[in-house]
Amino acid sequence: MRYFIIISVFLFGWGFSLLTAQELDIRVSVQAAPGLSGDQSVLKQLEQDLTQYINNRRWTEDAFKAEERIHGTLTFIITNRPSLDAFTGTLQVQSFRPVYNSSYESLVLTFNDQDLAFTYLPQQPLEYSENAYTSNLTSLVNFYILMMLGFDYDSYSLNGGSPFFIRAQNIQNAAAGAQQKGWNFSDGTRTRYWLLENMINNTLKDIRKVNYDFHRKGLDQMSEKLEDGRKAILESLIVLQKFYKQNPQAYMIRIFCDTKKFEIADIFKSASDEQKRQMLNIMSEVDPSNLGTYNRVYNK
Repeated sequence: MRYFIIISVFLFGWGFSLLTAQELDIRVSVQAAPGLSGDQSVLKQLEQDLTQYINNRRWTEDAFKAEERIHGTLTFIITNRPSLDAFTGTLQVQSFRPVYNSSYESLVLTFNDQDLAFTYLPQQPLEYSENAYTSNLTSLVNFYILMMLGFDYDSYSLNGGSPFFIRAQNIQNAAAGAQQKGWNFSDGTRTRYWLLENMINNTLKDIRKVNYDFHRKGLDQMSEKLEDGRKAILESLIVLQKFYKQNPQAYMIRIFCDTKKFEIADIFKSASDEQKRQMLNIMSEVDPSNLGTYNRVYNK
């Protein structure tokens, strides 16, 4: 369980406690896109309802203290209201995890959902369900919270997020017949369907090893053994490069690079010239569109 892993990783002497808190501290923002007319007060009410729905619920059976909660953001941009209770737009999902013995939080997941559509009325309660489709709004929120948890647990133990990805798959299966975009394999190549598929596809399991090695063997070592941690991160990128050669179209390569590109550049700014060269050789093949970002290692 994540709680026991955190204790072994952080060694803060937290110990066992019967006093537990919810696992999440998620900031929800619901914004109107420029040019969207009409009463926007319902968006503020939606923001409040989702904040309570997410942060006041227990999502795991593990014990969390307040300071252990997972931080993240859900940013809804509403672009259209086809009717009084119907909304379309986009959703940006971000999730962070602390790095051992530091105040730094590493971005673990960033994902942009371009196919957002749901209905909402303030007087209707948000109903929780994983195995039955009740609404696209709660299905979306439940799905992304479970994905956040899965990515977080994966960063502490190899494949530790599997139970959450299985639960997210239950939501996806239930929502697949609802005729809402993003839940089926035919809805495009950069959708929530493919985000989940890449994490549960056993032939793509090495991308989860990259996530674990980068955080647990790399970042978590850097406060005490800077060079050992950076070496482990470089080794995780070598695994990423091998994964790319075998699976060049895997969606998780794009998601990993979008999430980690700035962090990778910052980590290697103080590296040796040889390490910089190795990193740049890897990322120029895996993520050539962001080569300018990786070249920041030479910025003074």
